[in-house]
Amino acid sequence: MPVTGIAAAANASGHCANDAEYLIGYEGDAFAYPGDIVKDLLSISAVHSMRKEAVEAFLLRDRAPWEVVERLVAQGDLRETNYDGHCFYLRRFNFLQDLEHL
Repeated sequence: MPVTGIAAAANASGHCANDAEYLIGYEGDAFAYPGDIVKDLLSISAVHSMRKEAVEAFLLRDRAPWEVVERLVAQGDLRETNYDGHCFYLRRFNFLQDLEHL
């Protein structure tokens, strides 16, 4: 079977690592919860997209309302996107604003 997609690109670059793992699949809903719902949501979603179901479960652990997510989306800190029939939440970065604070 021919190698396609990401694996083909890695092979074409000449930097192929046969023992590497592609982190492109769904990783589940088991996110740690240190205690500050807003900070934790933004930290996790900066690294991992979170399915809506995972965000709902995360909020439930803190007994936080869905309005927390709606506020973060309205403020531009969190982004909602749909992929393959699922709703995901990702951290939005505003690199221009971040550079102004340096």
